[in-house]
Formats: sequence, structure tokens, C-alpha cells
Amino acid sequence: MNRVLITGGNGFLGSNLTRFFLKKNYTVAVISRSCSNIDDLLESIEFIQHSKSGYKHLSERIIKFLPTIVIHCAWDGCNTYKDVNSLIQYQNILYGLELLEVLTTLSNKPIFVGIGSFSEYGRITTPALETDIDNPITHYGQAKSCFKSISHKVCEESGMGWRWIRPCLIYGPSDVSSRLIPSIIQKQIKCEEIILDNCTSIVDYLHVDDFCTGVFASIQFLSGIINLCSGNEYSVRTIVEFIQKKIVSRSIITFDPTKDRHLLPSHVCGNSDKLKSVGWIPSIDLLDGLQDLILAEKVKHLVKKNYVE
Repeated sequence: MNRVLITGGNGFLGSNLTRFFLKKNYTVAVISRSCSNIDDLLESIEFIQHSKSGYKHLSERIIKFLPTIVIHCAWDGCNTYKDVNSLIQYQNILYGLELLEVLTTLSNKPIFVGIGSFSEYGRITTPALETDIDNPITHYGQAKSCFKSISHKVCEESGMGWRWIRPCLIYGPSDVSSRLIPSIIQKQIKCEEIILDNCTSIVDYLHVDDFCTGVFASIQFLSGIINLCSGNEYSVRTIVEFIQKKIVSRSIITFDPTKDRHLLPSHVCGNSDKLKSVGWIPSIDLLDGLQDLILAEKVKHLVKKNYVE
């Protein structure tokens, strides 16, 4: 039976994966502190509330669920720039080890899927390949890279399948509101002033729906490290200006180079040939995806405005 356990299943990536696997008729269990993004799914999933850090206290419920796939999305301190170089990042390795320790006790070993990051590659100037040597420049990237190596070793020794999926920048519905794309859209609609860094970075954005199909294809057909990205390159400023043009807002956008985030690489793009070799291709063009988000946010704003009035 197909039984998937998703840690951090209430987060942006986790909640979308939860909905995706339910549509695939999988039995789904979610571990999370909150269920605010998936409260409409509680009758369809097993919700395991994560009341404190670590996984040892949840071992009985994990073992009872008997997952065939475990997707480890949970990671503290990954949503804000101020945390990317915090030592708190290394606590995630200990939490992940607790989860792996529980999984090794299962008689039928599941496939372990770790969600990595392009931060493991560090500063790159060409599209990253899975074979490139890790060279992280932040504690976030270093912690991800360390846990990648540890999880691979544990899975190899215990007989668990292992996938380490490195997604590029993911966007789409229910994204964290403080991230660039949802923040720009919301502020533009509200006609608020926007001050950004110089926005000269070259990035690869992938819609969360394509992220989900990419994870599924990776589990079904691949192993090892897998880049999950569109393979396209976009200037951040071009993305911001496209949103500005589509919304036609009175917001003033200032690009301030003194606010550049020096701990983030200026080139965040990857080669996705490994994943594309099994037939996966992105289905949502970035500009189409942005237009859909803009429309949805406009409707939400209008409904809220009418409700208040």
C-alpha cells in the first residue's frame, strides 16, 4: 500500500505535497506543529501534531503508520534571510537524525526523501549539476549538506531507499507571504511603497505544482541527488517589473544596492537533465504562473475590502 509520511506538512512545500499525494490516492500522514494550511484535509489525512522539537516522542505513531515513503520537508529557520547564517541551522541535523533513527526500526524500510537546497552548491556562475562538489557559504547550506551526507549513510546501512531533492526557488499558491513574489504582489495591490535590493540576481523559479510532480517522478524513477528546477534563468528585476506592469499599481519601487543580501549567491540556477531524462517537464510557464497569482490575490483583496466595507 502507498503510505507517505510528510514532515513539515503544513508548510508551503509540505502542504502542497499533501494535497498532491491525496489526489494520487496515497494514504497520507502529516507531522507538523500546526494545521492552518491543511485544516480542510484533516478528515482525509492522519495529522500528527508536533508539539516539541525532535521525533523520538512521535516514534510510536510513526511506527504504527508504517510509511512506505517519508518526505522530510521540516526545517527550522529557512523562511527568513536573518536565519540563513544562524547556528540554529545545525539543530535541524539532530532532529533529522531522530527521525532516521525511528525509521531504521521499521521492518519494511521506507524510501527516505530529503528536501535539500541549492544553497549547498554555494556561489556558482553556471547551472549547477548534481555532480558538483558542495561549497556552501552559509550555515543553512552547510547544515543541509551535512544532513545530506548523514542521511545517505544511514539509509545505505539500514536498507532504505534514498533521494535528496534540491529544488530551486519555488513559488505558487499558499507561499510564505514574506517571500519576494507574494510580498511584491500584495504590496503592489495595496499601493504600498516597496524598497528592494538591486535585484540583479539570476534565478530559476519553478511553480509548486511542478515541484510536486518532480518529487513524485524522482521517487518513482530515480535515486541519489536530484536537481528540481525548470532549467531556465530569470533576472529578479525582470520578474519584479513584470508584476509591476501587470498590476498597474501606484506603488513606487526603489532598487537600493546597499540592501543587497551578500550571503545569497547572485546565480541560483541548475541543470535538471537527470529528472527530465525520465520524462518530467515543467508544465507551468513562469509568466503564466505569476499572472494566475496576481489574479488570485486581486480577488482575495477585493473580497476582503468588500467584507470590511
